[in-house]
Amino acid sequence: MNALTAATLHRFDELHASMKEVIAALPAQALDWSPAPEVNSVAVLVAHVCGSERFWIGEKIGELDAQRNRDAEVTVRGLDSTKLTAMLDASLDMLRPVLEKLALDDLSRPAGASVSRDDSAHDVAWCLQHALEHVAVHTGHVELMRQWWQSQP
Repeated sequence: MNALTAATLHRFDELHASMKEVIAALPAQALDWSPAPEVNSVAVLVAHVCGSERFWIGEKIGELDAQRNRDAEVTVRGLDSTKLTAMLDASLDMLRPVLEKLALDDLSRPAGASVSRDDSAHDVAWCLQHALEHVAVHTGHVELMRQWWQSQP
């Protein structure tokens, strides 16, 4: 594996570990809790991150069938810490072999046949960086949700 994809995989591992720490630290009711309308719960954020990884890494880069249902990601409820952790682990298990076989020459090739929500085509490098940025942003959201939950009176 080249240094870029190794570093990227390491960051995905770290971000997933951070989300799993939050999940483990929260009681079950906090996983579906939201402080306000239109604010995603921890469970929704985790489901969305996993769906996004399946799309950007699995489908766009690895040419796997993501079988993504984005609408379902943002309506999940009742997933316990074991299920959420398993979802994160399964997502890493999917993306790891895709990244392990990715060569530097692959970065400039067009990504898979499907297009993004804005109907634009992207190269592999863009998809890889977008996926990592997306997970990092939502990991921050998961951590904020823990802080909000723990600061309630």
